[in-house]
Amino acid sequence: MSFASVAFLFYFLPATAAVFFAFGFSRRAQNAWLFLAGIGFCAFGDPALSLVLLASVCVCTALGLLVERARLRGCGPRAAGALACAFPLVLLFFVRCLPDAGAAGGLADAADAAGPALPFMRPLFIAFFTLQALSYLLDIARGEARAERNPVFVGLSVAFFPRLLAGPVLRHRDIAPCLRARRVTWEDFSGGVCRFAAGLGKTALLAYPLRQAADYAFRMSAADGDTGISVALAWAGLAAYALQLFHGFAGCSDMAVGLSRMFGFTAKENFDFPYAALSLTDFWRRWHISLSDWFREYLWPLAGERADAETDGGRATRRSLVVWLCIGLWHGAAVTQVVWAVWHFFLLTAERVTRLDRRSVPGLLRRLYVLTAVGIGWIFFRAPDSASAFAYLRAAFGLSQNALADDAALMLLREYWPVFLAGALFSAPLARALCGSPSPRAAAVLRALALTAVFFGSLLSLVRAGGVIWA
Repeated sequence: MSFASVAFLFYFLPATAAVFFAFGFSRRAQNAWLFLAGIGFCAFGDPALSLVLLASVCVCTALGLLVERARLRGCGPRAAGALACAFPLVLLFFVRCLPDAGAAGGLADAADAAGPALPFMRPLFIAFFTLQALSYLLDIARGEARAERNPVFVGLSVAFFPRLLAGPVLRHRDIAPCLRARRVTWEDFSGGVCRFAAGLGKTALLAYPLRQAADYAFRMSAADGDTGISVALAWAGLAAYALQLFHGFAGCSDMAVGLSRMFGFTAKENFDFPYAALSLTDFWRRWHISLSDWFREYLWPLAGERADAETDGGRATRRSLVVWLCIGLWHGAAVTQVVWAVWHFFLLTAERVTRLDRRSVPGLLRRLYVLTAVGIGWIFFRAPDSASAFAYLRAAFGLSQNALADDAALMLLREYWPVFLAGALFSAPLARALCGSPSPRAAAVLRALALTAVFFGSLLSLVRAGGVIWA
């Protein structure tokens, strides 16, 4: 089920919230209801997935107790960590690599799926569930958290429904206090509703039409074959896809943060205007922050202690390669995902060696470098195979004897220029200034009016899209 769907907005969310607040007299009943709501959230698009998720939560509960017992009996942290990783990694391998268990394209296909198809739901949900489960079990193995005996607590830690689509990925020790003691105030609830509406607008009003523009360019590239689309159309399609990815994932994260706040849970920020970064290193500090933090914390210290990139460059480089290969494979088992990951590894390594992010290079040139480097990576992230990716890349740089511009590029820009302009504007820090106001009361009124317009505009976009948007 998508957050941006009629079923979620008018059936699932109102029913979940109504029962949740009706159980206000018992936090235990609220927790149980939210856990059941998560199972129902998965069952809506894939009934088999809800059974897999329920069984996985039970296994994680038992495995957490087993890992804690092994650690208390003197089992080393590496052995306990290996035991903790066994089940989540096997589950991820089953969904990612077996041809009949999941989609071949990986998480990149999430932006291109037309609806909650079975092959699409499983990889997406299980991928984020795996990170949460690994975090929970590895924290127990490292002695940083205690194992939960209540499967409901484990379920809300690793499979809370707002975080199953695009994160943010949270650690159990950050969630545990909310499971036992929380109080939902009107300020929290109303703030969560506003954050959800803003995320819905990013998804329905920006990411969805940008996806259509990007799909057009990539379809034309596949149809033209060796001839190649025009340079202008290639870069317009790439810009559309880059903005679609940002607003789609950032919007989904905003909705997750808003939903969490509505039910009394805290969630960290996940995006911080990444396209304004001055280096690729800075970009990955701003893009999907919780995901980057997870891989940095749990995969970087492979030998038990952190390697200092300044004094131990060889070890840091090897660990960085392992981390980026894992990131690529986590997104999907396709060759293009691995190429995308290796591309970023080489550029980040070059930045570290040359200290590009510390040089006094003009900011405009540094931003152009980041946007170009990230854009080239997105081609491999989006293309169905490596041949299509290289064909698109050749067309973008005019290496296919293709035209500089054509009628298709002009048509695309003429039809979608308002969305391009809005997408670029709201992906830049300037968007913060636009939300300001000299009067707090005027700011509140303008914000309420703007979010109301965004919500109803999103509903109109949902109706036009057939009742559900995956962006």
